[in-house]
Amino acid sequence: MANSLHRSKAGKRGPEKLTGQKEMNGASINPIYAVAPPQLRRSHSPSPSSPQPTAQIRSSSFEAKLSLYRRLK
Repeated sequence: MANSLHRSKAGKRGPEKLTGQKEMNGASINPIYAVAPPQLRRSHSPSPSSPQPTAQIRSSSFEAKLSLYRRLK
């Protein structure tokens, strides 16, 4: 009895989390493309092992999220 209840709760929680993540990704990806397209182009270079471009993308995405948050406020 307890197991079936637990399973149904987990099943309800799963898709909600997934859709939430998709929305967050969509919201964070669009500003990145608008703010820093050259950094994204660099990430698709033949040598993806270099850590610099990913760090730049992370910082730009953080700035984009901040600007989004300020706009919503």
